[in-house]
Amino acid sequence: MSKNNEDEAWSKLAETARRLGSGQDSAPLRTAPADFVSRIRSRRRELWDLARTLLWRRWSLIAVFIAIVAYLLVHFSLRKDREPTITPPRPPHLFSS
Repeated sequence: MSKNNEDEAWSKLAETARRLGSGQDSAPLRTAPADFVSRIRSRRRELWDLARTLLWRRWSLIAVFIAIVAYLLVHFSLRKDREPTITPPRPPHLFSS
């Protein structure tokens, strides 16, 4: 298609749309009440805050769980490496009955 044919096709489309009433402001635009919009925005913000809190709380719990497991692994691995403690012999009874 040549440039003139493309321009002509677009102009026909625009003319048909104008003829059918597109672009005219005959019908008033219905808008939502301001309080409804503000409630929607506040709900969206509350949901985002809740999701962020739950996400951080979950990651915090996972981090605590990993820290506990790491502590127990280190604790038991160091405990096995220690030499057994030597228990001193019991002293003889000085006052026997």
